[in-house]
Order: sequence, then C-alpha cells, then structure tokens
Amino acid sequence: MSNKKLKELRDKVGSLSQEEHKKVESLMDKT
Repeated sequence: MSNKKLKELRDKVGSLSQEEHKKVESLMDKT
C-alpha cells in the first residue's frame, strides 16, 4: 500500500471516529 492510500484510510477512520464520538456525547447528554 502506498503512503497516499494509507493517509486516505487514516483520514476516513478519523472522520468516522469523530462521528461516533458525537453520537456517544449526545447519548451521554440525554442520561
């Protein structure tokens, strides 16, 4: 795998985990 592909993958995972983070935070706000 090229470094460019690796970086793109990492960016995807990063944005995904941020979305998950927001979901968890909103869930915690409700309780």
